[in-house]
Amino acid sequence: MYDNKVVPAWLIVDARTLTKYGLGMITMPHLPKFLLKKYIDSGYLHSGKTLEALAKNIGVDPQGLRAEVKRFNSFASSGVDEDFHKGELLFGQVAGDPENTPNPNLAPIEKGPFYAIKVVPTPLATSFGISINEHGQVLAEDGSVISGLYSAGNDAQSVMGSEYPGAGAQVGAAMTFGWAVAKHASVDNSDSSVTCH
Repeated sequence: MYDNKVVPAWLIVDARTLTKYGLGMITMPHLPKFLLKKYIDSGYLHSGKTLEALAKNIGVDPQGLRAEVKRFNSFASSGVDEDFHKGELLFGQVAGDPENTPNPNLAPIEKGPFYAIKVVPTPLATSFGISINEHGQVLAEDGSVISGLYSAGNDAQSVMGSEYPGAGAQVGAAMTFGWAVAKHASVDNSDSSVTCH
């Protein structure tokens, strides 16, 4: 996950986007300037009146940043994210802004000041996984139970469907299905060889 020279990455927005949606830990739209200053002073949020000033503040090449923003803005205009495919899956669309067209997950980065937060990859949760039933038994492609094989946690299909309400939400499903698997496996005598995944 970290064997890449682009770590950390930077999530960059313009003033309009920050004001309308917030950014990262800044969850309050229309944040008062004194609170915005606290985030900047703490080093969590970086800012620049221009893209070049922002690039200097976050230690990236100004021409590279300008070119990347231009490319991203072309994606926002066309509605197709050629790099990360944002907005292609329902999972992403439901978290987007339905008023933002043609793609609810892409808005152009246009007018300063510009803001950035550092982004590093971390394992969190999955939206896809092994199909299971209510007992945590793994299901074959035809929907039949694979005897003796169980799954829970991030290996199993998310109970959230196309939503992910927030950090830690998957822990509840992992604990619940861990309990369900243990309960079912302890009374399931149909197969003496039980494998948990």
